[in-house]
Amino acid sequence: MEISSKERAQLFEKLVELKAVPVPPMLEQALDYPSHTSTDAKFVSFYYTPFGDESMYDDGRESGTGDPYAFLEFVQHQKVWRHLTAFDFGSSDYEGKHRLLLDRETRKLYGGPARVVSLIVSTQWQRDTTPESEIPYLTPEQMEEVWAEIEAHISQTPSDEEIEVRIAERRQIMNQLLDWLNKNAG
Repeated sequence: MEISSKERAQLFEKLVELKAVPVPPMLEQALDYPSHTSTDAKFVSFYYTPFGDESMYDDGRESGTGDPYAFLEFVQHQKVWRHLTAFDFGSSDYEGKHRLLLDRETRKLYGGPARVVSLIVSTQWQRDTTPESEIPYLTPEQMEEVWAEIEAHISQTPSDEEIEVRIAERRQIMNQLLDWLNKNAG
């Protein structure tokens, strides 16, 4: 679904720009927004869900679980939370009514109704206008190859060392986030 710039502006009128909330340069990385998508989306939303007790990201094309500890550290930081008290971004007990929206180009952060934010992120992408007759279809043999690759990827269990490295990386980015907030937040 495509919307006009006028319609997008009308959606943004329903949001609140969180001018007093500092936006760390590593926010997306800290919230575990995948780096392979980090160059595409202008807008990405973040919120918390009780389903799995997780933080979530959504850029309208890709959504998934983020780092719940980093999300909570950010929204509950002493220099951030006081600017977010009018919003409900979700919790362990219930789905929130609002979402954070990050404009990754301007580094502005907004808060707004979940439905409005979802519409903004989902309509930032151009609709595929490829005629159906030009869409390539896979043969059954090609589908089997694709499924074999997916199953091989899914069945790979990380080693203890790989898990330790990932934990250390997450800890490092969390420390960078908190250090930045403590130094730069007003």
